[in-house]
Amino acid sequence: MSEILLKYATFLFPTPSMLEGVGRIFDFTNSLEKYNSSKDENEADLKATYLDWKAVGQDMNYAIHLYGQEK
Repeated sequence: MSEILLKYATFLFPTPSMLEGVGRIFDFTNSLEKYNSSKDENEADLKATYLDWKAVGQDMNYAIHLYGQEK
């Protein structure tokens, strides 16, 4: 999984550790399921849009850097 995806695309879902992953096997009541929260839909949309554009900017920066190395 790319670094950009880990940083920006998964902000709604916390990244579980190995131990949490093993614990979810035995979590029959779904008590370990948790999400990052926002006050309302607008705040969640704003965060998601902001992080999407940060990922686009970082991707463009990386592409420009690679292009500069080729020249």
